Amino acid sequence: MKILFTLVAWAAFGIFVVGPVIGSVTGSNEPTVQELAEREEDKRKGFHCLSSWDGSHRKLTTVLKKNLKDPSSYEHISTRVTPVNTDGLHDAVVTYRAKNGFGGFAIGTILATYSNKNCNIISAERV
Repeated sequence: MKILFTLVAWAAFGIFVVGPVIGSVTGSNEPTVQELAEREEDKRKGFHCLSSWDGSHRKLTTVLKKNLKDPSSYEHISTRVTPVNTDGLHDAVVTYRAKNGFGGFAIGTILATYSNKNCNIISAERV
């Protein structure tokens, strides 16, 4: 009985511990064709420039905060982007909340254009 228990214990150890470790070491870290296609589609749509946390455009948020009366009051609401155009640019509409000069919160909108290649902002204006 003791020998059977030992064999079962070693078999369980092999299945649940050794197997996954060997599989993760020998497994390929190469992205699949589907993952590559999804990344390319995200780049075409301009999503590669957006934060995966809240969907904001990182560089545009930095510029926007520098122009607010109270940068710490900035709250991102939404960012909508167009697919890349023939010039390699995206248009984005950013909606946000921030304190105004009177201390109350106001909703603002920015219309921006940015590069698909390096995510740099080409132009931005309040609407």
